[in-house]
Amino acid sequence: MDWVGWVILIRIMGLLVALFLILPGVIWAWRSKKIGHRLHLLTLQQPKFRSRAEIDEFATTLRQISEDMQRPAWLHRTLAYLGTPCLDSERNRQFVTKQIEMISAMMNVVDHYTWNHSQSVSGLAQQIARQMGLPDSQIEEVRQGGIIHDVGTTLLPGTVRHKPSALTPEEYELMKSHPVRGAKILEPFKRERFAYYRVFPGAMKAIESIRGIVQNHHERWDGTGYPDGLKGEQIPIGARIVAVAESFDNMVSDLPYRRGRSTEETVAELRRCSGTQFDPDVVEAFVCSLELSPKHKEGDTRESKLPREQSSSHTKGDD
Repeated sequence: MDWVGWVILIRIMGLLVALFLILPGVIWAWRSKKIGHRLHLLTLQQPKFRSRAEIDEFATTLRQISEDMQRPAWLHRTLAYLGTPCLDSERNRQFVTKQIEMISAMMNVVDHYTWNHSQSVSGLAQQIARQMGLPDSQIEEVRQGGIIHDVGTTLLPGTVRHKPSALTPEEYELMKSHPVRGAKILEPFKRERFAYYRVFPGAMKAIESIRGIVQNHHERWDGTGYPDGLKGEQIPIGARIVAVAESFDNMVSDLPYRRGRSTEETVAELRRCSGTQFDPDVVEAFVCSLELSPKHKEGDTRESKLPREQSSSHTKGDD
């Protein structure tokens, strides 16, 4: 490189250094103006507090201003997002619950039988999660994931969902698409995470976990499931729990083309598939929870339900 090239290179490096030094100053000047404006408004208002809630709200505003003065907003929000438990905040719970209830209501209108099945699976999954000692926030995610785990089937033709006999290979492939279809229903929440982020930090993390349950509840422990072929602990724990709960509910339920199994027979089948189809720890936790549950201590728990799905990820005879 000749001397002209070196001069040009030095000038470019100088411009980059200047930009690196000047740009943060400009950003901080702009932010300081905004912070000053907020303080000015608070001063002009001369608030007269009428309740403890108003005092807390004013204190929160001042604390936010103080935090904004200490570090960039993007860093503050990122740390808040990473540090806030998914559903430990009441406002996060309310926000996520509202979204799940809306989807569940839609399922009930479109296909009551799938909705009824999902309610049963949700209760069983919550029972397993509690038996495994998961945090309360994660138990709630598993419960809500169970409620909408089959939402993707509502996008399939009723002739496939309610077919009273075995599905054809083409219908079976269509039915296998329901986890991905269900996950796509929650996709807008993932895309808009940062739009809701400021108001509901942590809520989007919960929705992403629930979305993982919807998409991966037909994955198998040995990696032969669908849609992504995940294996072992690659599968989200919530999806592993819902997989066991759903298979149990399917196997004990009466369908038009076969009678449901007894609880004892179903438990034996779950144990037989433990380590291949199901997470062994989840199966054992479920068996322990059944032994402690009065509902399952005295005989069968069969119900009559229309066929919902035929899947190779189910155990033999469960669909």
